[in-house]
Amino acid sequence: MAFDTFYEHGFHATGVDKLLLQSGISKRTLYKYFPTKEDLIKEAIIFYGQNFFGEMIKNIEAKYKNPTDKILAIFDMKHKKLKSGDYSGCFAINARLEFDGKNKKIESQCSQAGSQVQDFIFKLCKEGKYKNPKKLAQQIVILLQGATVYAQACRDDKAASVAKEVAKLLLVNAK
Repeated sequence: MAFDTFYEHGFHATGVDKLLLQSGISKRTLYKYFPTKEDLIKEAIIFYGQNFFGEMIKNIEAKYKNPTDKILAIFDMKHKKLKSGDYSGCFAINARLEFDGKNKKIESQCSQAGSQVQDFIFKLCKEGKYKNPKKLAQQIVILLQGATVYAQACRDDKAASVAKEVAKLLLVNAK
């Protein structure tokens, strides 16, 4: 519940009272498990990493066999989300932007969430026997994150498709 509320309204704009109203729990219970709102946000980022990235990886691994197809499928998933009108962006990037320089624990958790995708793509680049898989994974993540932020800012549902075309070129050149 808190995750959805933060995603929809932002972190600073979402007050504890709004979270309590939507969850139906008491303030005492909330603070028993999360001494501060920032602790709750940190846990919401962990939830995002485990659920969103975990589910994405599971779906891709089950559907595709070829490492290249798996990498490109990430862009297809993003495109599908954008086509549905979901421009909420990346939860971890959103949190990082709101808390940059303000909360090291939240910043660290955001970095860990981002590392999950990069680590997965790095693994795929190694499996695909691409040259310099670490650098290639970083380039692909930058494309994916750039497309995500661009789509969010411009409401452009084609951003992920355009980024996928660039990713294809990177993959061809890295063989």
